[in-house]
Amino acid sequence: MSHVLVVAGIAIRDGRLLLLRRPEDGACPGLWEFPGGKIEPGETPFDALAREWTEEIGVTVAGAEPFAFSTGDAGGRPLILLFFKVTAFSGEPAALLPGSSLRWSPAEEAALLAMPAPDAPVLASLIREGNGAFKGTETPAGPCVGDFLRRLPVVAARGGWAIDWEAIR
Repeated sequence: MSHVLVVAGIAIRDGRLLLLRRPEDGACPGLWEFPGGKIEPGETPFDALAREWTEEIGVTVAGAEPFAFSTGDAGGRPLILLFFKVTAFSGEPAALLPGSSLRWSPAEEAALLAMPAPDAPVLASLIREGNGAFKGTETPAGPCVGDFLRRLPVVAARGGWAIDWEAIR
């Protein structure tokens, strides 16, 4: 069974995280998440992040660094979620999808919001590494996470994406 590969971007401004609330009529209705979406065939993770941020919140991503990854389930299929810390973007974020909303949340508030399961451990890591407060200059990536995500060999598979595990060895 092929994995669903998804990217999400973490933006921090003035000690607050950018979060997007999903529309009530789709997957994970009403949950708050880091903006992003599925990687399409032929896209790199960065390209997917840039496309999703333009479509969902109307900004242009100019820089992003691999931060973390998480796993979960997407409609019975295994999910791998690649998180990037967005280091530069142009434009002012706005919720563009019908029924969605956007907020800049401090750590205490973000921890109280309902989020999809794969986002929660990444938020917990941000809170832990940020010593209780987010700062835009912090880079709390664990050892080798960035290298792993940059080298992750992704190949097209029937109807989706798969990780080329042989290439990792």
